[in-house]
Amino acid sequence: ALPAGVCPWYQGPPLMDLLDGIALPRRYADRPLRILVSSAYREGEVFALGKVESGKVDAGHDLVLMPGAKGVKVLQILVDDDDFPTAEAGDIVRLKVSMAKGYGEDDVTPGSVLCEAGPGACGSVTRFCARVNVLEAPRILSAGYSCMLHVHSIVTSCEWKEVKQVLDKTTKKFKKAPFARAGTTCDVEIEVPEEICV
Repeated sequence: ALPAGVCPWYQGPPLMDLLDGIALPRRYADRPLRILVSSAYREGEVFALGKVESGKVDAGHDLVLMPGAKGVKVLQILVDDDDFPTAEAGDIVRLKVSMAKGYGEDDVTPGSVLCEAGPGACGSVTRFCARVNVLEAPRILSAGYSCMLHVHSIVTSCEWKEVKQVLDKTTKKFKKAPFARAGTTCDVEIEVPEEICV
């Protein structure tokens, strides 16, 4: 405890007690494997950097890189430069991987997702619906509006295909509307030029 008069403006508990009391977010180790790739490089072998969002990965695991379903084998798992046999949801990892023949580090792009093959594989789309909070806009926004989309570590151009509905601020309910403006929340159908995982 601090002596009286050091911080007379603060009346709460000590910082360490506050930090110890923070509830940690749930880790989804029981869900299908999803590793969001933020970058990749070659240092003899290909290394993919990312975060395990759900599931669990082991060294020797055969995975697919989406979009494109490219085969990948995990050779080594590094967390903070330490070698681990396994990583699970919440871990930031550097994976030493062996790519399928004909693929290299250029195919491991930011926004790619490593997952298990089969019916639980991550899907990829060129068109999807999203809830958008319009913070600033010089004019009304409607079908045909083009902008840059930022999802995970993906940055790509996109086009609004349709404004489905807009949140009415007074009733707090969504209503059909052909456009959105600054300060509104709306559901929009968005199209991107190449497949992405969202």
